[in-house]
Amino acid sequence: MVYEDLQSPRYDDGYEHLGGYEERTVDDKGRIVLPAGHWRDTFAAGARLSPWQGCLALWTLRSYGSIVAELHAAQRAGERRKGTVEAFRRQTQMVTLDGQGRLTLPQGLRDRFGIGDHGAPIAIEGQGDRLEIRALDRLSGLSDSELDAELEAFDH
Repeated sequence: MVYEDLQSPRYDDGYEHLGGYEERTVDDKGRIVLPAGHWRDTFAAGARLSPWQGCLALWTLRSYGSIVAELHAAQRAGERRKGTVEAFRRQTQMVTLDGQGRLTLPQGLRDRFGIGDHGAPIAIEGQGDRLEIRALDRLSGLSDSELDAELEAFDH
């Protein structure tokens, strides 16, 4: 194998390399706390919160701009219905973290995605260009043992 032929993966502008998983609860004011460190630092300048594929997505300002541009391109190409971009923007909230790293999840969005009130457990997952926030009972994907089996069979 010639190493010069290898290329690093290329990521679109707006890809934030967000990964990880945290479980949190909703407080009495409908807020969640982002853990100190990378996630909190990443969203310190502000964020956008929007509906996204069965959950809430928290976008950085840059990643939000990137996804809106992608939606625009898909709409122009006829791959998305007219009005998709406008509806997405209309349903997106501008949010900021407070001094303790808390983020308010508006009641309407919590209701829409089954995220309960005070004490409700939620999952926060890094998905590259966004964090996904969902009720813990709506978590999907592979179980730990299923992932172990998939990675065991992965020849890398």
